[in-house]
Amino acid sequence: MTVAWDLEGKLQTALAPVEVEAGYGMTDQPWICGYAGWNFGQPVTPALIAVLNSAHPMPDNLAGAWAEYRQWQARALESREPHISARMAGLEHLMDTLPDASAPGIAARLAWLSHLATLDHFRTNAEDAALAARLAADFQAFTTAVQSERPAESGAADRRTQADRRSEVLSTLSTSPDLPDREIARRVGVSPQTVSNLRKKLGTRCPP
Repeated sequence: MTVAWDLEGKLQTALAPVEVEAGYGMTDQPWICGYAGWNFGQPVTPALIAVLNSAHPMPDNLAGAWAEYRQWQARALESREPHISARMAGLEHLMDTLPDASAPGIAARLAWLSHLATLDHFRTNAEDAALAARLAADFQAFTTAVQSERPAESGAADRRTQADRRSEVLSTLSTSPDLPDREIARRVGVSPQTVSNLRKKLGTRCPP
């Protein structure tokens, strides 16, 4: 998805009534204290999620959440304002807890798991436990669905369905959005137009 950047103003407007304090710590990065009962570095509260939803609906799938998070992350390099931190915290919560047993969803969550190693703020044991439990549950649901549709056969030929290939394209777009459509099409075995159509649905841009 592509974030409309007038969302920044909507976030500021929605969060202003519930902001208690915003300031700077030992670094030059802003921190937040008291947004709808949420403090920076702590798990988000249902109240904060409700406020974020009122500004702009939160994504309902992991591929969308991860795509929006990366856009905010790029934006934060220019200006890590408190309202941006709050939205990113909400998206992090989704990456930890939102059920999504699709191939693109699991791929996005694995990308998030890799990204966690680069974060410099504290995460609680509860957050890490929730992420591990959610990933395990989604993977179990995914493998159960695959096994029911395609019984495992040793040495069987490629029997991927159109839905399988579509899932592979979406997974590749989620984890490697900078790959050209033709390269993704070659790897998966679909037409470049199919890749282009699915890229549009995800809201990702085709690399030059």
